[in-house]
Amino acid sequence: VDVYGRPSPNFADFDGDGDLDLLCGEFVDSFTYFENIGTRKAPRYASGRKLRHKGQVLIMDLEMIMPSAVDWDGDGDFDLIVGDEDGRVAFVEHAGEVKDGLPQFLPPVYFQQEADEVKFGALSTPVGFDWDGDGDEDIICGNTAGYISFIENLSGPRVEKPKWNAPKFLQAGGKTLRIMAGDNGSIQGPCERKWGYTTQTVADWDHDGLPDLIVNSILGKVVWYRNVGTRKT
Repeated sequence: VDVYGRPSPNFADFDGDGDLDLLCGEFVDSFTYFENIGTRKAPRYASGRKLRHKGQVLIMDLEMIMPSAVDWDGDGDFDLIVGDEDGRVAFVEHAGEVKDGLPQFLPPVYFQQEADEVKFGALSTPVGFDWDGDGDEDIICGNTAGYISFIENLSGPRVEKPKWNAPKFLQAGGKTLRIMAGDNGSIQGPCERKWGYTTQTVADWDHDGLPDLIVNSILGKVVWYRNVGTRKT
């Protein structure tokens, strides 16, 4: 039995045949299922298979995942509650069926928290700037996962204890802006493939009246993201 580090093993009857199967997390982002083809008293495990959803490997958003098996929704099968490296926790629901010997799970749904503190993952890199042009200081923030977010100030200028909106991912080219190391972009190798360590400065680089982003990351490349929208969008 072997996975890509940090197995976080869970023994449960995932396929409903009465014995204890084995399901593991790993250092990166996927899950490996080992079917018990023996018995509960004399277990014997088949080769590991990745969990899949609609033909694709089921993955978490970041890495260093830690699953825990529990019937979270009380429907009689074992779901997964999974922690990510940056502190987020997700519900990965057992779909209630087994196809070709592989239990079926749905994609992760991250729990939401009504918090009294502003949070944006691990090693957040906040910069204060009036991003939406309404006269108060908002926050533009990067993190380990390689995202950059806009955290809107909801209170107006010069408020001692402002209230903040939930972080909103910025987009580039119609897609969520995310920088990741990939297999070769980190000195620590492919085990860090999903980390980005984004840091950013806000400036009107091209003098068109719109705030742009100057971004560095795990790749060590300084990149200009030109603002092609408006102060509001």
